[in-house]
Amino acid sequence: MKLEIFGTDEELQHLLNCIHIGQLCPDERFLLVGNPVWQELIDAIQTRYIDQVGEDAYRSTFTRDVTDPREIDLLAGQLETMLLGKNWPRERAEAILEHIARPCVLTASARDRILARLDEFLSE
Repeated sequence: MKLEIFGTDEELQHLLNCIHIGQLCPDERFLLVGNPVWQELIDAIQTRYIDQVGEDAYRSTFTRDVTDPREIDLLAGQLETMLLGKNWPRERAEAILEHIARPCVLTASARDRILARLDEFLSE
C-alpha cells in the first residue's frame, strides 16, 4: 500500500496529536497498535511532518516524559499483553515500547519507569 499525506505543519501536528490521544484509550489501542495499515499511516504522517519541520522540531514537539501512574500502567500493561500474547522475550520490550508510543518520543526516564512497571507486572 502506498500512502501520500499532504497538509500544513499545523494540520499534520494536529493529526499526530489526535493519533497519540487515540492510542492512549485502552479500547482503541488494542485495535490500532500493531495494525500494519495503522502503522503505515503513522509512518507516512510522521515522515511528512519531519520532512516539513525537521527532526529537531519534531522531537521538541513530541518528546514526552510520562509521569502519570495511569499512563505508565497503561503502557506497561500493553507491553505485557503484547509480550505474553506473542510469547516474545522481555528483551524486545524497549523496541516494542518505542513502537507503541509513536508518534511520541519517550524520554529515557519515561522508558525506565514504564519498563520497571512492566517488570512488576511480569513478576506477579
